[in-house]
Amino acid sequence: MKKLTDAEIAEHMKALPNWELGTDRIRRVFRFKDFVEAFGWMSSIA
Repeated sequence: MKKLTDAEIAEHMKALPNWELGTDRIRRVFRFKDFVEAFGWMSSIA
C-alpha cells in the first residue's frame, strides 16, 4: 500500500468529523456519562 500524500490525507480527513490527525495516526475521543452508556456503545460496535 502506498503512503498517502499530505493533500490526500487532508482530503480524506474532511470525511472524518471530530477526528484529529496526529504525527502517525488519527484519533477520536469518545466520552460517556457513565459506565452503562459506555458499555452499551461498546457492545453495539463489537
